Amino acid sequence: MKKLCGVLLIVSLAFCFGGCALYVPYKDPVLDALPPYKDRVFYSSDGFQDFAEYAKYTYEAIDDETLSQTGYFKSCTDEDTEEILEYIDHFEIWVETLGEELEENYDFDKTMISTDDYFYLESEYDQSGDDETYYNKFESYRVYYFDIDGQTLYYFHNKL
Repeated sequence: MKKLCGVLLIVSLAFCFGGCALYVPYKDPVLDALPPYKDRVFYSSDGFQDFAEYAKYTYEAIDDETLSQTGYFKSCTDEDTEEILEYIDHFEIWVETLGEELEENYDFDKTMISTDDYFYLESEYDQSGDDETYYNKFESYRVYYFDIDGQTLYYFHNKL
C-alpha cells in the first residue's frame, strides 16, 4: 500500500511539474503587429472566469499608415464610435462592479473618441444566435482603441 501511495505521489508531482513546464504565456497578436511600445500600465480585476483588464500603451510615433498596415486597426467612422462607446459603457459598469485595483486606476475619457483615431474590436459574439458556444454581445470582447494625438493604445478586455 505504501508503494502504491508513493507511486501515485510521484506520478502526481510529475504531472504538476510537467504541466507548469508546458505553460506558454499569451502573446497578443494585435500588440505584436505594432512597433514596440515606450511604456505600459496594466490593471486587472481578480477573477478566475469573470474578469476585466484595462491597459494603456504609449508609443513614440505611430502614424495612420502603420496602423492600417497591421491588418487589425481601421479608422473610426461615426457608426464605429457609437459601437465603441457601447462597449466602453458596458466595460465601465464592470469596472464599478469588480472594483479593486481596476476601479482605482481606470481613467479612460470617452469624450476623446473620434473619427480621427483607430480601433480594433475582437468579440466572440455570434449575431446569428445559432451557435450556443458563442457569447452574448458583451460577455467576451477586446477593444483596442488607438488615440493618434496622444499616441496611446487603450486596451479593454472583458470575459464573463
